[in-house]
Amino acid sequence: DKFTCKACSNQCEIRRVRIEGEKKPLYFGGRCEKWEMDERKGKGKGIPNYFEERLGMLTDGFEPGKEEGKQTIGIPRGLMVFYQQFPYWSTFFKELGFNVVVSDETDNQTVKKALNMIVAETCFPIEVMHGHIYEMLEDKVDYIFTPFIINSKAKKDNPTSNSNCPWVQTVPFMVKASIPEEQRERLLSPTLNFRYYGKVVEKELYDYFGKKFKLSKKQIVAAMKKADARQDVFEERVKARGREVMASLPADRECLAIIGRPYNTGDPALNLSMVEKLINLDVLPIPTDYLPLEEEHITDDYNKMYWPNGQRILAAARIIARDDRLHGIYMGNFRCGPDSFLAHFVHEEMAGKPYMEIEVDEHGADAGMITRYEAFLDSLKGSRISEDRKKKVFVPGKMASSPMTDRTLYFPYMSDASYVMASVCRSFGINAESLPMQTQEDLDLARKYTSARECFPMIATTGSFLKKLMSPDVDPAKISFFMPDHNGPCRFGQYNRFQRVLFDRLGYDKTEIIAPSNDDSYESISGGHGSKFRLNAWKGFVAMDMIRKMKQERTPYELMPGSTEQVYQQALKDLVNCMENGGDTLTDTLAGIAYAFTQIPLSNGKRKPVIAIVGEIFMRDNDFCSAHMVQRLEKFGAETWIAPFAEWLSYSTIRYTRDSKWKGDFKGVVKSKLQEYFQESIAKKIIKPFHGLFDEDKEVAVKDMLNACGPYVHRHYDGDPALNLGTSAILADKGISGIANILPFTCMPGTLVASVSDQLRKDKGNIPYVSIAYDGQEDVSIDLRLQAFMHQAKQFADEKGLTDPATQSIHTKAHS
Repeated sequence: DKFTCKACSNQCEIRRVRIEGEKKPLYFGGRCEKWEMDERKGKGKGIPNYFEERLGMLTDGFEPGKEEGKQTIGIPRGLMVFYQQFPYWSTFFKELGFNVVVSDETDNQTVKKALNMIVAETCFPIEVMHGHIYEMLEDKVDYIFTPFIINSKAKKDNPTSNSNCPWVQTVPFMVKASIPEEQRERLLSPTLNFRYYGKVVEKELYDYFGKKFKLSKKQIVAAMKKADARQDVFEERVKARGREVMASLPADRECLAIIGRPYNTGDPALNLSMVEKLINLDVLPIPTDYLPLEEEHITDDYNKMYWPNGQRILAAARIIARDDRLHGIYMGNFRCGPDSFLAHFVHEEMAGKPYMEIEVDEHGADAGMITRYEAFLDSLKGSRISEDRKKKVFVPGKMASSPMTDRTLYFPYMSDASYVMASVCRSFGINAESLPMQTQEDLDLARKYTSARECFPMIATTGSFLKKLMSPDVDPAKISFFMPDHNGPCRFGQYNRFQRVLFDRLGYDKTEIIAPSNDDSYESISGGHGSKFRLNAWKGFVAMDMIRKMKQERTPYELMPGSTEQVYQQALKDLVNCMENGGDTLTDTLAGIAYAFTQIPLSNGKRKPVIAIVGEIFMRDNDFCSAHMVQRLEKFGAETWIAPFAEWLSYSTIRYTRDSKWKGDFKGVVKSKLQEYFQESIAKKIIKPFHGLFDEDKEVAVKDMLNACGPYVHRHYDGDPALNLGTSAILADKGISGIANILPFTCMPGTLVASVSDQLRKDKGNIPYVSIAYDGQEDVSIDLRLQAFMHQAKQFADEKGLTDPATQSIHTKAHS
């Protein structure tokens, strides 16, 4: 049976088990030792709780502000804003004349409140952060600090963007979407780039708080200096205390370093009282940041480990692997995107040394946790007796930015643009091919070597790589695979690192991964051809986008089924041949392609509802990985629209300009502005043969997308959501009848979009909107959901007059 313990606000659900022949029942499910077995009670006396000690240093000297006449700012007790930056923000706001308060400790009510109101499935720490914010909204504090902190401070030798994880960044946008409009004004959500600390953050804080509260820049800068000093004192105290602890570890008991993020390991409600339980088992738990993390130069080996806490986790694992006095527990969360890759890297870093990995979520009762800890500790005793482990330091394999000449470079299939990219490479003397579209066989193969927690696009591309490597007629030493670098915040930048680890593990260490960077606009892949290569690739992508657009606008109206596909396939072949030969005849080639599309017999009359397919770029552009979304929607009576593939290159150019400004890199700004000018000029020439043949009103410029996304996500969030939401907002005013958002299962940026999509839908006249999370598993509910969605879209189109013949695309009217 079970009952609720009323001893404290946690209100733990205690389960009671009676065993025949035993006088006393067993109890489990409590977060303290109140109901534990007698033989466990009393253990651990004299063992210090370093996590409470760290919390004491974090809040040292803080007293909640109660001065009358001052406005109060609440800091939620969660994530980095509290567990890593509280000394900074509490000092900053006090110096500016505010009362500062902190939300209460996390308990079951915090979690319940979050789960009742949150609008998307996230990881447990994000849910708890929502709960703290909701509680503070009820407490009637004047304002609640919920910053959009894009990145963290970094040392000069750190080559990464130091981006915070997507969900940590975007909490303010998800929270705003879940609360009434009148409460949103109480959230203080400045955009902050701590990676470029100094003038950039000064401006960001002044632009936000100076204008809102009539504060001078001098006041803001003075408060920043005081806050900096306070934060430095805290961080130095933690390091100094860590050195003391590490210099005097007891030899008579097990010392376990708890690997994890401070907001996980520091909150007993999030870690199910792990620290207290371990102490009661006579174990000494040690916080991650008590280890000498600064001595490990992790980014030397993981040059795109852009998550700051990921850097700390890997540094901790490397230290534990080398130190015979330590073992580790790696604490993560279900649905944690970074953990899905970090877990692989930690496993390699531990080099065979035993460690325990646990995941916690909102459903995680701690029943059985003590038993798991005891089993782990018992296993360590056995390993000490039998293990003569060599101290092996894991060194990740290196990657190249351009391919060796004696190999074939294979591109993973993303869309038919992959064939164009390979043809451009061949025009520069690179032996390149595109792999075919993924199949179920690829997924089955990849899932043998992955945990199912990783991104679906990573699983799909890994499977196609492995299938090629395992083909009997292939020499792995003569193969290169294309998988570009990315500097965060989403998981894409970890794909090639995981694939490198996997290839090495499977014995394919001679296989090369080519990882050019978005930071240089992928120019390095050309092996020295630089701008010419990029401009030719740009031409090919813009042309490919036009061909696809012509296909999508005609297929729903063709009188002869399959006729549009036939023209499309010939057009693709002609484009690939043209680009392989340098692209000099591109204008004539496209004129011929445009003419061929005008010869397709089309029906005339009512226009079908136009559905914009948005979402994660790999998913939306890949028929197999999108569950054949275009074909399904066409089957149910839609005309579809998909954003151009080339928009990502335009976006990367705009980001390069922005980042160069933040860095004070004048040359970078000029370079990217010139690049943007040439891109726009080339695109106009390529589109010219198609004028009058497609729905030009639905062309959306990337700059316009970034200007339109503001009500839902800030334009400086790097990745798909800003483009997705900006595009959706614009097209909703341009005659579309619905929006279908496709995302990989557990995709962090995709979850953000899904969480704010209801607000977008309401803002745009209740336009039909559907989000489909897909992981390659065929599900009959997809068709059912799309049928219901299309029923709504048809009604919406009729009500808005979007099916009248007058709204027909130019191409249909011209043919008839």
